[in-house]
Amino acid sequence: MSAHPERLGRYEILGSLAQGGMAELFIARLAGARGFARRVVIKRVLPALVNNNEFVDLFLQEARIAATLHHQNIVQVHDIGHDEGGYFFAMEYLHGDHVGHLVRAVRDRGRDLPLEIAVEIARGACAGLHYAHERLAPSGAPLGLVHRDVSPQNLFVTFDGGVKLLDFGIAKAVHQLSDHYTRSGTLRGKLPYMSPEQCRGEPVDRRSDLFSLCVVLWEMTVGKRLFGGADQGDFDILKAIVETDAPAPSSQRPDYPPDLERIVMKGLRRARGERYQTADQLHGDLDGFLRAQRTWVSSRDLAAFVRDLFAERAAAWQRAESEETALTIKQRGTVIPFPHATAEIVAPPVADSTVDLSRPAVVPPPPPPPATAPVLAAGRGPRLLWLVGGAALLIAASVAVTFAVAWTRGAQEPAAPPGAAALPTPTGAETGLVPTAPRSPDSEDRHWFQPDDFLISTQPYITGRLDRLVLGKRLRDPNHHGEAVFLTAQSNEITTAHYWRTRIARPEDLVVGALAFCFADFNASVAPRPADKTSARQGYWLLSRVTDTADLGQGKVLVGTVTCAVDGVRVPIP
Repeated sequence: MSAHPERLGRYEILGSLAQGGMAELFIARLAGARGFARRVVIKRVLPALVNNNEFVDLFLQEARIAATLHHQNIVQVHDIGHDEGGYFFAMEYLHGDHVGHLVRAVRDRGRDLPLEIAVEIARGACAGLHYAHERLAPSGAPLGLVHRDVSPQNLFVTFDGGVKLLDFGIAKAVHQLSDHYTRSGTLRGKLPYMSPEQCRGEPVDRRSDLFSLCVVLWEMTVGKRLFGGADQGDFDILKAIVETDAPAPSSQRPDYPPDLERIVMKGLRRARGERYQTADQLHGDLDGFLRAQRTWVSSRDLAAFVRDLFAERAAAWQRAESEETALTIKQRGTVIPFPHATAEIVAPPVADSTVDLSRPAVVPPPPPPPATAPVLAAGRGPRLLWLVGGAALLIAASVAVTFAVAWTRGAQEPAAPPGAAALPTPTGAETGLVPTAPRSPDSEDRHWFQPDDFLISTQPYITGRLDRLVLGKRLRDPNHHGEAVFLTAQSNEITTAHYWRTRIARPEDLVVGALAFCFADFNASVAPRPADKTSARQGYWLLSRVTDTADLGQGKVLVGTVTCAVDGVRVPIP
């Protein structure tokens, strides 16, 4: 592994993670204004390949494809850049492990992976794949995006119960994105998880990904390899996939549920026309299986299982989260310390051509006037919650960063405990420049929400951005799984464990790291205040964390990557 640089563009390199045949991975930190910081994984073209145009084009194609995908079940690419060392891109860093290690850890304990856990992982993968498969080009035509490498190593389960698809690096888009290096006749992917048409070098579509996912599901639920045993060479694997029907799971596990077997075997049909045609269809049948079994697994259940399986690493992650301590990564004998957060972290100016995919670089706001600014306790500053730790994995996984920032409470909130350090309010708040939505009667607020309204989602909020939340009224109280039944404004009944009671945000709520809701659809970059009652109650909302408050004085706040009107922001009620 080559010696790592001190910086790549505007990122401070903290240590090396791994090196593959085309690129190397680093853990890095991006520092910003007023204590803002983000830990990421940087993926960079190997120095020996920076002059190889074919490799550089393939690398940039990976970045361009991944950067268009914003979904809670797909690893997020934040940034693409270039400096004198070549091209790189920055991704979120995930705490957890991939399915290959998860299955091996279960087997090493002499146990079987619980069926409901395996099905929940497959459901998360279905959601991410369906989102990618349905992506449209700017012209409105389907992109025809196919992952082409769905495998245990590219399915990641986090310690907080999330499921993420990794590595769209060999994905193929039929439209708009060049597929010069994944054209017909070129095999890319891991052989034991390829579809028959992929093995034959034929053009592939979304159904190829579904075959691969069902191979993974077969292996998770049976506990052994489907294709590619110890005595099989590459030719034998290809021949088995192309010419032989997959054995039924019950032939290896007699107690295998027949309903689940029908689902898995349909996904493993060699003729693509006989398989599931979309990931959403497979997702729906897996949901139906869980309902019929009267078994349902929430993200909380999945988190508990993974934390128990990898207890030592999960405990380290929890300590970092609760104590804000500096952990270390140990990679091939080299211990790389994670420095503590400081009161003010300012990145030195770097001349590079980094392109921030989310927004222009944040300009630090001017400090508040001394006469009105509360005094910080010596050596204290904004508190940043680093979610770091876990073993360095030889895959393109990245760190999910969350922030816990102390905030001052308004006159209607309980007083801070004695001895607590005073923290500055957002710029503009002390001078009354921050516009807020006027108060309305309790029966209905300025956003036309009523006291018994919730914002709900069928997916958990983990990190990043959760889109397409809708308004709902609770029909039935939560069951023992935490799931309640809601009636949406469109008169649809939804059962979910992911719901929030909210209120209109006050200025003191809008600090970096705080959760916030904005009125915006999944592809929006700007979120206004809802214009009328119908749109507010029937439209989509998003959930993310406040990432920049520099424009509060102008009535704007950055929530995730979306510029939101301050008087259109809501926050969760504890």
